[in-house]
Amino acid sequence: MDLRRFLIFNMHLAHKPQVRPRRWNHPGAGLLAILLAALAGAARGGPPPALPAGFEYRGFIRDARLPELSGLAASPTQPGVFWALNDSGNAPLLVRLTLDPAVIDALPLSPASHLDWEDLAAWQEPDGRGWLAVADVGDNFALRPHVLVHLLPEPAPGQTQASPARTLRLRYEDGPRDCEAVAVDVSGRRLLLLDKRRTPIGLYEAPLDAAGGEAVLTARRIASLPVHWPEPLPLVSPLSAHQRGQITAADLSADGRTLVLLTYTHLLRYQRGEGEDWPAALARPPGLYQRLPRYGGFESLALDRDGRRLWLGTEGEWAHLFGYVPP
Repeated sequence: MDLRRFLIFNMHLAHKPQVRPRRWNHPGAGLLAILLAALAGAARGGPPPALPAGFEYRGFIRDARLPELSGLAASPTQPGVFWALNDSGNAPLLVRLTLDPAVIDALPLSPASHLDWEDLAAWQEPDGRGWLAVADVGDNFALRPHVLVHLLPEPAPGQTQASPARTLRLRYEDGPRDCEAVAVDVSGRRLLLLDKRRTPIGLYEAPLDAAGGEAVLTARRIASLPVHWPEPLPLVSPLSAHQRGQITAADLSADGRTLVLLTYTHLLRYQRGEGEDWPAALARPPGLYQRLPRYGGFESLALDRDGRRLWLGTEGEWAHLFGYVPP
């Protein structure tokens, strides 16, 4: 690991939300720790007391192969199967699971960079083959000269390891960006990436069919959208309040017409008309702006194969899964 990569990785870890509680020296820290532990225990025992209309609780994943769910995608060719990956600091595994939920198996992805995996996209090519895009695009401090997206054929049932067919190296045209949301627009033959921690939020595109290798491609900014603030704003730490309207995951329908975005507190859905591109569609308010269950830490999102049902997962130990059918 060179010095720059070492610094980026360690600064990222320093900035990440802690899975385990920190030690605080405040006199009330003990009582607060007890309260938080009780709330965490209640959360692990089942769903929130009440869910917004359209949501269902599917349970939690307690599996050592998926300790920190960060990306989720529905298999385009294997009914009932989903793919998932972990955040940075974990092994570079592609995890195959059902939404019972239960992990089927986990495949090492090698050779592949895994500095900060943040999202996962799946799509089906016109020849019927399924593909996955593993997005190594996290950059909390906007220091990476380029980010990586690994593209690979969808592993078959029983396959025990996987390798990228090619890796795209991307540089944003207006400088480094943090990103946790990537989708594949098959009809437009492009990757879509949404940045985080900036206002307005930028939507970028990069060519899907580029050869990959050492060449660095330019991710071009094609649209901007405002941060949508919850009304009223939930009670959150002042240090994290500015993050609440930022995008933590994205998915795109198979026809490329419906874009679904996830924030820490809401689901947003945009739809573009025939012949319309995303700059025009994103200039309108979202057609759906749905409050999430008050569970916290939502960072993974997947559209079902038919595009009707959404699946959402929380990050951290014991990832909780929810289904949602929009009205």
